[in-house]
Amino acid sequence: MAELNSNSATHGRKLASFSLFESVVAIAIISVLIGIATIVYSNLVESEKPIAFYQAKEEIELCYHQLQTDKAFFSKMIEHETYTIEQKVEYHNGNKKIYRVEYLVTTQNKKWYSEKHLLANPDYVQ
Repeated sequence: MAELNSNSATHGRKLASFSLFESVVAIAIISVLIGIATIVYSNLVESEKPIAFYQAKEEIELCYHQLQTDKAFFSKMIEHETYTIEQKVEYHNGNKKIYRVEYLVTTQNKKWYSEKHLLANPDYVQ
């Protein structure tokens, strides 16, 4: 029978591999990330506010940014499947120098969230 020579299989080269320490470190990092992901997911599931709530807040942020860039100060309604966003634009306490912008999120005729902002009126001339 032919004798197997361990050196002949690798042709005198050392095989590249991870050390035990590197493997333990990699497993520890993965374990910590899985633990953090589990905590975040369980908090999201147990949260009183559904994902639509956070989507509505993001939509409000986009509307407010668009209002600032377009300078289109008017009230409007934005309808979604699970919620409605109402944007109210009025003069702040009758002062034509400042607009008060209010966003009201409702779902099933119930107030869910509101946010108010004050903006300078760029068209105001003294």
